Amino acid sequence: MPYGVPPGLRTFTTENTAGPASAGANAFGSRNTLLGFRAGEDIGDPAAPNASDDVVAIGVEAAENLKADSAIAIGRRAARGIPAGMDRVLVIGNNAMSFSPFVTPAADGAGTMVIGHNAAQNLDALLLLPIMVIGNDALANVDGDLANAHGLTAIGNSVLNVFSAATLSRNTLIGHGVCESLSAVVNQNTAIGYHAMRGGPATSNIQNNVAIGPGALQALTIGTDNVAIGGASVTGGTLIFDGPLDSVTSGVQNIGIGSQVGIGLTTGSQNTLVGVSAGQLLTSHSDNVFIGRRAGDGIAGSRNTVLGHFGGDQTGLTNDYVLIGAGAGFSGLPVNADNFLVENNPGGPGTFPQTLLYGRFDTGSIVIGTANNVGGVPINRDVDAATMTNGVKILDGVAPTANPTGGGFLYVTAGALNYRGSAGTVTAIAPA
Repeated sequence: MPYGVPPGLRTFTTENTAGPASAGANAFGSRNTLLGFRAGEDIGDPAAPNASDDVVAIGVEAAENLKADSAIAIGRRAARGIPAGMDRVLVIGNNAMSFSPFVTPAADGAGTMVIGHNAAQNLDALLLLPIMVIGNDALANVDGDLANAHGLTAIGNSVLNVFSAATLSRNTLIGHGVCESLSAVVNQNTAIGYHAMRGGPATSNIQNNVAIGPGALQALTIGTDNVAIGGASVTGGTLIFDGPLDSVTSGVQNIGIGSQVGIGLTTGSQNTLVGVSAGQLLTSHSDNVFIGRRAGDGIAGSRNTVLGHFGGDQTGLTNDYVLIGAGAGFSGLPVNADNFLVENNPGGPGTFPQTLLYGRFDTGSIVIGTANNVGGVPINRDVDAATMTNGVKILDGVAPTANPTGGGFLYVTAGALNYRGSAGTVTAIAPA
């Protein structure tokens, strides 16, 4: 009989330690250590005296009515009602995993770890594989059965704080407030960072998303296959929650990599945005590819491709642009037109770029060369439908002074087309 245990209060088998006098009442099992008022009360099963062996329960009512083996329960009312077969659980924290009794056997929940004040406190059934929940109030308000929790790892205060659905499989959630307000089916997601994928009352599935960084995908309520990676900004020492894709509520298959990338996007889909502050004007737009710091800075439209820092910086641009080069499309592009542009801006933002190619998809025509500009606006790009289709315009340039090697120079001066061969012969092909 353990030290300090009055006769008639215990029904242990062997090698048990209990204290105070109220600990371990009506308990069945061996090699158990029970410390605290009513700790380990009613553990085990009189029909199977060895059902609750090697249990450590420390705290008022800790491991009360527990029926499993090798459990560790530390904290007031921790691990109450754990069913038979759910062995090797580790529960630390007041009220952690404290719902009693479990209404559904959970033989496959062996190895579950729950740590934190109120963590998983209302969980009453756990089926299919163990879970890891660490943090105060993490998974605290799950309402009833967690029927499908394949491989859940949730670490951080208030993670999944209001979750109430039955399916929560293959998720890795790390950070304060991650998925804090989500309530619907959440599967195959990775969310890391303060308030990452915080969400709201969801009306449909949230699956296959990756959110890494403060506020990443924090507004998502319905959406799949989104990737958001990057940081938020700091203004005056205060963290501003403008993380990557932080306003997306129901978009799918968006990729946002970089601080403040796509911060205005809400319901758009299939956008790929890479670079700090890329795609800031996008909202419900889709099918854009913006790569580079502040790429697409002036574009609010769909089906655009911008490659280069500050590309598409001209305000008022909408749909179907292809802009290649740093600063491409800084100014002078027709609005609401299908434009193709390859240019570079060596002077940086606010200076006029140097153009290699300009084209119009709607006319099938291109312009070769850097256009003259008046007041910062390029001219001589007159290849709209009224002038030409499927044609090529070569802008006036300077006649070459040296012979080409292994080829010839085709160029225009004063509107006349000329050719200079490798021997230095100049042929006027067409007058102005």
